Amino acid sequence: MSSKSSGSSNGKGNKIAPMENNKNNCSIIKLNNLNNNKNNKNSENLNKSCSFPIDENIPPPSYSEGNKEEKENSENKTKLFINEKGKLYRHKGLSFKITLLNFLKTLVGAGFLSLPLAFKNAGLWTGLIMTILFAFLNCLCMMQLVKCAQFFYRQFNIPFLSYGDLARQTCSISFRWIRPYKNISKAVVDSTILFLEFGFCSTYYLFIAITLKEFYEEFFHMSSSSSFQWLMAIYIPMVLFNFLRTLKFIAWLSTFGNFCIVGSLAFLLQYVIRYPNYTIGEMPFFNTFDGLLTAAGSIIYSFEAQTLVLPMENKLKKPGQMLGPFGILSGGIFLASLVYSSIGFFGYVAYGDKIKGSITQNLPQHQISFTIVKLAICISVLASFLLQMYVIVEIVWTKCHKLLFVERDENKNSELKT
Repeated sequence: MSSKSSGSSNGKGNKIAPMENNKNNCSIIKLNNLNNNKNNKNSENLNKSCSFPIDENIPPPSYSEGNKEEKENSENKTKLFINEKGKLYRHKGLSFKITLLNFLKTLVGAGFLSLPLAFKNAGLWTGLIMTILFAFLNCLCMMQLVKCAQFFYRQFNIPFLSYGDLARQTCSISFRWIRPYKNISKAVVDSTILFLEFGFCSTYYLFIAITLKEFYEEFFHMSSSSSFQWLMAIYIPMVLFNFLRTLKFIAWLSTFGNFCIVGSLAFLLQYVIRYPNYTIGEMPFFNTFDGLLTAAGSIIYSFEAQTLVLPMENKLKKPGQMLGPFGILSGGIFLASLVYSSIGFFGYVAYGDKIKGSITQNLPQHQISFTIVKLAICISVLASFLLQMYVIVEIVWTKCHKLLFVERDENKNSELKT
């Protein structure tokens, strides 16, 4: 009886597993086979649903290149999982609030200061309609980018994607004549983003230097040196600020910058609403076609967060929170468009044709309250500068790391083998 219950012997001293364990093992093997068959059927159905075969040999993103320790740390921090409801999540990542604050800080940069001039060029109500239209189009395009990236996360088990990697992956499963150009598409996308970010950051850098110069002249009541010397004076501090490596640390500065920009906007809005120089009826509905094109450029420039959508989504703990009617993208764009419309509309009504390139230039000079507002906007723009530079550093450092370290290690390994 004991041999039946605890197992039998084969005569050589080796125990034979009980029948119940054998049955369990067989059932586990069958379940594994069924799961494998289901996965194969899913991949077959995916291939059938597409008019092109999916390239399963797509190279992984650059995060996985490097030594083993860095690879393991990056995978543990950014690895994606799917919960029971089919939603993506990461064990470690930024929260909804921190990501929303970063997104808002990037959206509301220095671009809103030129919106009253854009409303003047387009016309009061035409500028308002264009602002709402461009806000909707920006939100729609950002959502499509996130949806496309999350499609690749699920299908190819990729933890995150940059804009260049997303372009490469998309071309890899596109039409046959496009697939050979997947690496070229990555280079083109990365290059255009770099040029765009350099343009944004150059504008921010110049704005910070000029604002500090004006603050010094108004506060100390003495003329300062030229703008070029102020540009050189803030160079080292700006470089040191860019040594912040993670969005979590930048989020603290973004939070302070958000408080500064909210206070500045509240002060500006109450001032232009309380002291209008014109009435709404006196403002033209439409100005000129040339002014319409100029206004379109200014309004598009004010939505400055296009290049930060995927980097923020890559660090988000629950990537699905980027989407939806109450997600980060919709909520951030709605609040930003509300701010843009208010500043542009009431700023133009307040100053009319006398509006200048930046609404801060129309504010009364040599008054401490308006000087503090300018300084608060300067601090807020500094936070936007760091967020925009994060994209540049991420792209450039990935290339430099690959050239300086990865290829060098591969050459050493090949020399050792020979």
